Amino acid sequence: MKIGVTHTQPGARLTGSVPLHVQSMMGWGTLNPEPSFGQFEWRTLDERVAMMAASPGATDLAITLCGCPDWMKGGAQGTTDWSRLEVAPLPEMAEAFAYLCARVAQRYPQVKHFLVWNEFKGMWGHGRWDILRYKALYNLVYRAIKKVRPDALIGGPYAPLSVQSRPGVTDAHGLTALNRWWSADPVDGGPLAGADFLVVDGWGSPEWFANTTADLARHYPCLPIWWAELHVTHGNWGIALDALTANGAAAAILWEPEGLHELGLAP
Repeated sequence: MKIGVTHTQPGARLTGSVPLHVQSMMGWGTLNPEPSFGQFEWRTLDERVAMMAASPGATDLAITLCGCPDWMKGGAQGTTDWSRLEVAPLPEMAEAFAYLCARVAQRYPQVKHFLVWNEFKGMWGHGRWDILRYKALYNLVYRAIKKVRPDALIGGPYAPLSVQSRPGVTDAHGLTALNRWWSADPVDGGPLAGADFLVVDGWGSPEWFANTTADLARHYPCLPIWWAELHVTHGNWGIALDALTANGAAAAILWEPEGLHELGLAP
């Protein structure tokens, strides 16, 4: 199992060796990559990708394709309202978002893995996740990236399987969304364009992570399981990581700086 970190703090540096490094496309250390239609700003993402590649022990880089330029969600061209970072692209702008993601994949051939969106942010309504909206976006992103980077590995749906207010309790909304993302039923949006790995996150004890991973491995035997965020509510990180490894997880990604300090990998 690969141990990873998601970079969130500009200027953060590791003091230990970590194989997997993850950065969001927009936000958490990077600026708006396309503040106006067709006008790209790559400087900060260039810097973060270079930093990840130069980190001790780095063997695999990933980008989470989350954060959406304002003009894709009803805002004005050339502006960035960071208070609306978690607003999803409008359905009519999904193709524009997919094109941006393809440009990102094309620009960074050293990045192998791409995670599509983040916890269904901006896609909640009527007491449930809008899985049809997410699935439509995911399929567009998958096809757009594979067209320019057939070698890229793409995963989703980054489903939250537990919530902080109920540590260790599986979130039924997240499980339902996960199952409907994978479903080929027309009611659930039809088949996926494709998936190379399964992405989830959660809060829980080492035992909860072990049991949940084992269940996921049984239900989705053909997909490597990535924990995109690993928040251990009690116990310790080492025990949780051992439990994930024993139960078939392919990757466990810590959210810095908390995870880095817990593992002694940050000053």
